[in-house]
Amino acid sequence: MSAVYPRRVNFIAAKKFFYERPLGSILRLARAIPKALLEPDLTSTMTSLRTLRKGAILSLFPEGQITLSGEFLTPSFSVAKLLKKAAVPVYIVKHINPYLVNPPWNKKSYRGRITTEVYELYTAEQLATLTEQEIYDEVYKALHHNPFVENKVKRQKYRVKELTDIDLILYECPVCKDETLSYRKKTIFCTSCDYERTLDPYWQFGDTNFYELYLAQEQTMENKMKQDKNFSLKSFVTLESFRGDEIVTVGHGTFKMTLDAYYFSGEIDGYTTELKFLPQHVPSLPSDTGQNAQIYQNGQLYQFVFSDPKLPVKFRMFSEINYRLKGYK
Repeated sequence: MSAVYPRRVNFIAAKKFFYERPLGSILRLARAIPKALLEPDLTSTMTSLRTLRKGAILSLFPEGQITLSGEFLTPSFSVAKLLKKAAVPVYIVKHINPYLVNPPWNKKSYRGRITTEVYELYTAEQLATLTEQEIYDEVYKALHHNPFVENKVKRQKYRVKELTDIDLILYECPVCKDETLSYRKKTIFCTSCDYERTLDPYWQFGDTNFYELYLAQEQTMENKMKQDKNFSLKSFVTLESFRGDEIVTVGHGTFKMTLDAYYFSGEIDGYTTELKFLPQHVPSLPSDTGQNAQIYQNGQLYQFVFSDPKLPVKFRMFSEINYRLKGYK
């Protein structure tokens, strides 16, 4: 907002944020537009189009959530439909390497360089001549970024003193495959075997990097899902949701993910309740690392809070792999 002052920018922000204090008050003051994550939201779409027709600037984040691996996430195709319908100039604002400065598994900031590119992608006239698929492909190409892969070449230095809570995302040893990866200061190590690697200033762990380690554990889960049709994840959870203008605890029970559907069984608002979520409607489970996993359905938030801080990444990974394997778009 401050970068383009006195021009006003209307941000599209996750509906959940409007229920958090003090962030909700700030977003309302900024006239941000709430959107339910990872599901169609007609109200948000119509508000966005009305905002643009008034000559305002609209800022949106096609990924829709924070990447765990560092690589740019695949956005919903709806972004192309919105741009085509809006018929206005489109600009790219691309931040390069913020993940290496502010990783999502802790609140620390590491000293290092972040580069921001800003340029016009389309004029309104160019946008009118393109198909939705062409628009989508170009937006994806323009925004795609993988800091770990690219920094192998660029070799920019980052000052990381301690990899606090990195094991909330990286849990599998790449050698013995046990879920026993841990850390001390800048070193990751396995408590089951002699695997050990220390982070260098370029965010590389010797012969590998964070992204490659994440992909390896993701592949392990994918293999299990392919080989075992009964593979599932299950945990006791506390359930949080919208009530009034807050996110509060509304119940507790068991959250289970199978290849066919995702289930909550327990109590909500004092009543025994069973909920079912279909994988085709859940491309991912956005999460607050080490805390929860979230599903939006019909504009309602179902936030599953885990007592084990290492579970949210597994449940989110399961949903993304399942969505991909079933070929949903």
